[in-house]
Amino acid sequence: MRTLPEFLYALENFSSHGKDLLNRELEESEYEEYVKLKKIIETSPRIDSRKLKVSSKFKSKLFNILFSTPLSKSKYNLTQRNIVEIVKLKAVADILRLLAFSRPSNEIFKKVRAKSMKYEFNDGVLSSVRRLMRHEADYGSRRKAAAYYEDAQFALKKQSYQIQSEWYSADLRHHFSKYKEITRTIREKSKKYFLELNEIPEEYWSWEFLVNFNTVGIIHFESSFEYYKLCDFLAYNLEQFKQRYPELSGPISSVTVYYVYYLIRIKEILKAKEQIEIGLSFCKKHSLRWFRFKELEMLNSLRSADTESSVSIYVKLKSESRYSTLGSAIRNRIELIWLFACIYNALKAGKVEGPKLLKDFRLGKYLNSIPDFTIDKKGMNVPIIIVQLLYYIIMRDLDKLDDRFEAVQKYLTRHMKSDPLYRSSSFVKMLLQVPKQNFHPAAISRHTVKYLKNLKSIPFLKSKQPIEIELMEYELIWDALMDYLKGKVTN
Repeated sequence: MRTLPEFLYALENFSSHGKDLLNRELEESEYEEYVKLKKIIETSPRIDSRKLKVSSKFKSKLFNILFSTPLSKSKYNLTQRNIVEIVKLKAVADILRLLAFSRPSNEIFKKVRAKSMKYEFNDGVLSSVRRLMRHEADYGSRRKAAAYYEDAQFALKKQSYQIQSEWYSADLRHHFSKYKEITRTIREKSKKYFLELNEIPEEYWSWEFLVNFNTVGIIHFESSFEYYKLCDFLAYNLEQFKQRYPELSGPISSVTVYYVYYLIRIKEILKAKEQIEIGLSFCKKHSLRWFRFKELEMLNSLRSADTESSVSIYVKLKSESRYSTLGSAIRNRIELIWLFACIYNALKAGKVEGPKLLKDFRLGKYLNSIPDFTIDKKGMNVPIIIVQLLYYIIMRDLDKLDDRFEAVQKYLTRHMKSDPLYRSSSFVKMLLQVPKQNFHPAAISRHTVKYLKNLKSIPFLKSKQPIEIELMEYELIWDALMDYLKGKVTN
């Protein structure tokens, strides 16, 4: 069984009994086999699951435990628990039908239909009404059979739309995982897919359809840089989830993450803050999504130049024991936001206190731990370049600035020629003038007039670069840097 490690993890976590469930349900010899398997899995850095030997009897016992044990009420919501119950009922009904016990089978199918209609489990509706339709036509009321037929037609159409949305979402996600960027193909495809799904009447929308439609909509509006329309779309979908499926905290939380992300993109600071608070209320503390909302809270504070809040949130996150177990991607994003906040605070503190502030935080360690920007092929490490240049300018580290100068010039040529990175390219060129003009404010101002004009020619809200590139508006940083070089303290 290739997926045995994941299957055992599911068994240990789906019920309220946790790992004790297996100790309670397995025979002594079976439990010893389970412990032996777990030891192999946990002590092997890399394991080929195909080589894990499991007897058919033991495997059947594990399946029976999964089938017969109810889901944990604290881990799964009412809808999830009832859908699993429907799947179990349907399995029993199908077995009885195959054994030619049609009467008890159809009694169970009636329950499957009723619960499936209540919890909008379309697969359960379609399978049950087909059986009930045939039974009523053969042995009961034609009127009831016709009603079941109408139910089947509706469920079939609903399923067809759901499959369509699943394919459109999967196709677009596959493109992104392969090419890692917006292309003409994905722009055209996403528009076509979005317009088609948007024409489907809302009566055929299931929660799974909404999830896939949400993905298609995000890719469509993102690829056409229509961020205001995207926010309107996400707000509408979020309301649909809350009205139709208030129990589904997972999808609601997921849509809220995207909504907050794009509200930050269009600088709707107060709306984003409000949605972050709502999103956190849906999340279990210290879950991955909880950390994601805290990351967005840091970013929202950074965007509004409330850098003290960004630093404060980071300090609290870093003290959580769960933080060190997070994936490197989310930790790098969080720490990069923190770095920008620290840099901005140092600029506001002035020439005397600013360098001391950065020494106290020991930012050099974090700057060196983030992957080297020279391996970047899509221009996504622009913020690392910027934070490094700002750090060495504040610390007046001429050796490091000299080392970086040539590498950054090459990076500008290779990776920052594209139109979406025009603002970033202009800003980096401005920063390079600081050491080149020997930190002299008047000379820097003269030699950056052209670049500053280029920067302002594309306002932040009209920029097409990804949100991860310009974490804080360059105009804000530049003004703080020039004040710093002039000896001003703006705390």
